[in-house]
Amino acid sequence: MNTSNKIPSVDFRKDEQPELGFEVLRIEDLFHKIQDKENLEHDSDLPHKLNFFIIFFITEGSSEHFIDFKWYPYQENSMLFIARGQVQAFKFTSQVKGWCLFFTEEFFHEQLLSIDPTIVQRLYNYQLFSPVLTHSAEESGIEEYFKMAFKEYHTPEATGKKDILQALCKAILIKAERIRQTTSIKIEENQYYEIFSEFKRLVESEYTTNRNAAFYAEKLFITYKHLNTICKEMVGKTAKSYIDAYIILEAKRLLVSSNLKTNEISDQLGFDEPTNFVKFFKKETTFTPKQFKSGFRKQDPGDSNIT
Repeated sequence: MNTSNKIPSVDFRKDEQPELGFEVLRIEDLFHKIQDKENLEHDSDLPHKLNFFIIFFITEGSSEHFIDFKWYPYQENSMLFIARGQVQAFKFTSQVKGWCLFFTEEFFHEQLLSIDPTIVQRLYNYQLFSPVLTHSAEESGIEEYFKMAFKEYHTPEATGKKDILQALCKAILIKAERIRQTTSIKIEENQYYEIFSEFKRLVESEYTTNRNAAFYAEKLFITYKHLNTICKEMVGKTAKSYIDAYIILEAKRLLVSSNLKTNEISDQLGFDEPTNFVKFFKKETTFTPKQFKSGFRKQDPGDSNIT
């Protein structure tokens, strides 16, 4: 069990074919590795922060997965998309079977060069879509791509291995987006989708220097009122509430995954004074940053009301 005062930050495996920036495993093999606590650098069923991307495809069984302070149930024929920087924890059982892909940020961005980048943006857009996508296996045939990727990955010294793995990963992402379009509300057809997506991108790049919704409205060449209308339509929040929620998520990630002091986190998030950050965090969560961090350490994330 992790006894540090922070949750671990987990890097991509470098002990097996590191040059690929890609790995594919059977979930049942991953489950056995997770059970081998003595040989793990971290306890995988406790929260940890990812420095790479994951896709899970569940073929048998059901359970739930901890992603960014929420538990998400999944079942047979579910896919889970977890992005770099997110906090996660496993709750696999021996009954859960399927496939998992791990890939680095470099491999991820190489995919964006060869396919429509909005496909990946939608699959990993946790503000608009659930990270869990459930579908009919018969309709998609997506498991065959995982099987081919697994076989190719474990073929020694194969010519063009990375190119083939990239092509298979590309096929999986496109297939997944096709599934999402048939199983989810087509939010991207909403007249506000493109403006909201740009607002989201701006917030992620500018939130440490500006938390004023009017600033983003001006950047988008729309009125503050119109930006609020868009946010309420897309995510059920005002623009200011969306910005605040994003800052709180980043604050939680920093609190549980780093040894930074409150004043250092306050500074990193762009607050003028640590007291302002503490007041803001307590107003949004009912806890001080110290209380949140302490409570998160002491309790299992599934039983904790502090998340």
